[in-house]
Amino acid sequence: MKRKKIVIFGGIFFFIIGVIVVSQPVLIKALLAKYKSTDHFVTLFEDPRIHYESSAKDNALLLHDVLEEQINSVEEALDVPFKKPIEILNNRGQSKIKYGILKEVKRAARKVG
Repeated sequence: MKRKKIVIFGGIFFFIIGVIVVSQPVLIKALLAKYKSTDHFVTLFEDPRIHYESSAKDNALLLHDVLEEQINSVEEALDVPFKKPIEILNNRGQSKIKYGILKEVKRAARKVG
């Protein structure tokens, strides 16, 4: 009887964990991205904080033009500097990086400030 309860509760536990993982695609993407190799990224000559895939150099250059301004606006809004240096990986899927991600960072900084 005791063994049967352990098996039932173990099954319920793993079922709940499975439902959580499957219903959170962002969690799955984050876990996959954490272990994905970034060895093929190239460091931007103009700014060593920016690393990009070879097909995304245009995006990296756009990012370079606005990065310092965006970092300053976030630090100013939060009234605290970043603890660690900023490092950005720019992949070829980020075709709207200037208007997408940086706009969101600025919007988040306004909400906090």
